[in-house]
Amino acid sequence: MKTILKITPFVCLILLISACQSPKGEEWLVENQTVITTTVNTDRFIIPNEAYLDQRLSDLKKHEKDLSEVDTQLLSNESTTTFNDLKIGVAEAIEAQEKIEIYYHDPSLYDISNYLKGLSASLDIKPESTAKNMNHILSQADTFYHVAKANLTAIQIENGKIAIEDHIAAFHWLNDELIPAVQKNKIPTAEKNKLLTNIENLKPIIKDYIGYVNSLINNVDDLTFPTKVVGKK
Repeated sequence: MKTILKITPFVCLILLISACQSPKGEEWLVENQTVITTTVNTDRFIIPNEAYLDQRLSDLKKHEKDLSEVDTQLLSNESTTTFNDLKIGVAEAIEAQEKIEIYYHDPSLYDISNYLKGLSASLDIKPESTAKNMNHILSQADTFYHVAKANLTAIQIENGKIAIEDHIAAFHWLNDELIPAVQKNKIPTAEKNKLLTNIENLKPIIKDYIGYVNSLINNVDDLTFPTKVVGKK
């Protein structure tokens, strides 16, 4: 006896949707390249708390799945290169966050001066908007470093030393370069005063972070392996 497949309206709808779905190719890659790149890169200012890291990991895994569905035969040579770069970037970001858990043992990831330096180049071009953007970041400095210390459940000693060196350099950059640049710039007085105050408030926060990282280094179980990740006591 032959088995008769009953085609219900629901089955018809599913088959129609499946037939209408075009494979991911050139157009999809162009539309999604910026979103994927933004997720992979961490050069914009964020507070890397648990909620952010969980969401980023979820987004990365979604991108990984989407990229696995791309039909590379539909891509141009240029787009194939872009596709490969994105795939590698997503895979490395997932490994760093999920397997290596880099946010939990690398103190050098947390440096608020990197975001300020990126903006400072625009002080002469767009003084008022740049000052506002810098003030927005600086107003969250205390939270940023509080989260950084809470995240660091372990330490990789060599990266800890790098973090200390970078923050000492950042402290000098604030004093020697940023403050003079703000003082001489044509920023509206109220915004300028706010910015200078916020910079001064950042200094003790940086000193505290340097001390915290130094204490982690000095209190780990074994200093003979500077590349080993060691849980903090």
